[in-house]
Amino acid sequence: MSSEISEISIENIEKVLKYLPYFEDANNTFFHLSKESSLDPYIYNIKVQEFIKILYSGNFIQSFDWIAWQDEAEKFATDEHLLKNADLTTIIKLFTTHIRKERFCSGHLACMIGSGHILQLLKRLKTIREELKGHIMDKPTNRKEPIIKRFFSPDIFEALTVKQDFKFMIDKIIKSGFEYDMQIREDYFNLYYKGNSLAKVMCKYARESKYEVRINKSFYEDNFLDNDPLKRFTGKITPMGDYISIKITNELLHPLFQDKYLAEFTSRIKERQYQEEIAFEHMLITDNTDRQDLIIIDRQIMDSMDRTMRMDLLALRQIMGNDYQFCVVEVKLGNNPELQGDVIKQLKGYVDRISVNFDDYKYCYELNFKQKQGLGLYESQDKIKSLKINIINGVSGIIVVSGYSGIAKKRIEELRQKSPDINILPLWNKIDFSKEILKNT
Repeated sequence: MSSEISEISIENIEKVLKYLPYFEDANNTFFHLSKESSLDPYIYNIKVQEFIKILYSGNFIQSFDWIAWQDEAEKFATDEHLLKNADLTTIIKLFTTHIRKERFCSGHLACMIGSGHILQLLKRLKTIREELKGHIMDKPTNRKEPIIKRFFSPDIFEALTVKQDFKFMIDKIIKSGFEYDMQIREDYFNLYYKGNSLAKVMCKYARESKYEVRINKSFYEDNFLDNDPLKRFTGKITPMGDYISIKITNELLHPLFQDKYLAEFTSRIKERQYQEEIAFEHMLITDNTDRQDLIIIDRQIMDSMDRTMRMDLLALRQIMGNDYQFCVVEVKLGNNPELQGDVIKQLKGYVDRISVNFDDYKYCYELNFKQKQGLGLYESQDKIKSLKINIINGVSGIIVVSGYSGIAKKRIEELRQKSPDINILPLWNKIDFSKEILKNT
């Protein structure tokens, strides 16, 4: 959702959707005209009045400049195809516009009901609800597991912080200028090199100082660990489809991830898995460390609702003091075909996903941030290493575009015409001598 529109819970969506059968029944009388008042002659049925109250209590009526947005609302009211592709933010804006306009233009809501527009709004809302919940009809209050868990369970986190088994690795990450990166997942973490996944480190048995490391077998084609002079990995490596599994104790973590073997792994990543866009994405992360106003909290984000949806970056934008809001960042090079339109649907889908499941995402990333602090990942970043964050309602999204400006500028303009409210940040690699740093003479 845009930063001016706050999230809607699944429970509140369902409360509104209870009125769908009512508006579907053409035999119902939704309003009548009063003979006593010529200024405000429209009298709405009790059920319609209840519906309006539910819209207010469910946060579907929100504060934004709806008067300036009326022309846009008119497009959705007259173009059924456009409405069928509306996102949750647009649905909220439309309900807000129609309900607030009724206060100044008596009969406007009656017109929207009579034309079937309110019914179509509810039908689109039902589709969005099904997409967001993956056609699962359980309410969040009945769901035992959150949809996203990118943190260690308490006992495993305690073992990791007490034993300090990965302190050497975290020191290496910091000294590399975050050329390497570590991101916490559900009781494991991914080790990245320049944005590419180098290893998955399973920490399920951290209390016993036992770990499993999984590495893409294409990074290990010549079995160089077999040549370890001390034969430390003999009998510990097992093929697992596209990966190799290395089961070791904490004493072998440092030998496995020593500079010599890391150089072997990373050289193969450069040969086989280099992608321009991933490299650009990683540079955005490294160039935006130690900022209190913007914290890039995660990369390659998926949740259990839909494993096919993968956000590029998830950031926290400082609103005031310790209050932050989520910001989804989609990273595209200027020649990416998705800039021709697909990225709009992607971004809005991601923003809506977080908005509807806000409580799960809030819990996950407040804990994720705290655990990274506890492990020392932010130790070199003075502005955030001791920061306490509170993630509040409101989710925004932005598309960051760089490179291939000859293609990109045209596609950006087309995107803005298709979706005027989309946030786009172009970053051009333009050489500007006026910004040259002159050496002292």
